[in-house]
Amino acid sequence: MSLFFIGFGGFFGAISRYLVGVFINNIGLNTNISTLLVNIIGSFFMGLLFYIFSTNSSDFYKMFFVVGFLGSFTTFSAFSLDAMNLFLASQYINFLIYIILSVVLSILFIFLGFVSAKFIY
Repeated sequence: MSLFFIGFGGFFGAISRYLVGVFINNIGLNTNISTLLVNIIGSFFMGLLFYIFSTNSSDFYKMFFVVGFLGSFTTFSAFSLDAMNLFLASQYINFLIYIILSVVLSILFIFLGFVSAKFIY
């Protein structure tokens, strides 16, 4: 049954990820921004839900939201592809800035999500 919950959450996470990319592109921003934004938002909610679900929840919530939805919503493989494309385009400064911001902000926001949940609960 856990595989069903993960798959169902992943379905919605993947669609949400795609829609964020469409929105970012429609307002004229670079694809890298959508990947960065998704990883930051996903990290925040991963920290938030990790804390909430570690104290009191069923496996459904963990499997659906954390593993399924957020697992497919956040996009480390897309981040890696974006970084490689910046490098291949000889945009070395943007390549480094993108990697540093993605890693540092994602870790910061997973921490902020965790602390926010701990403060709320």
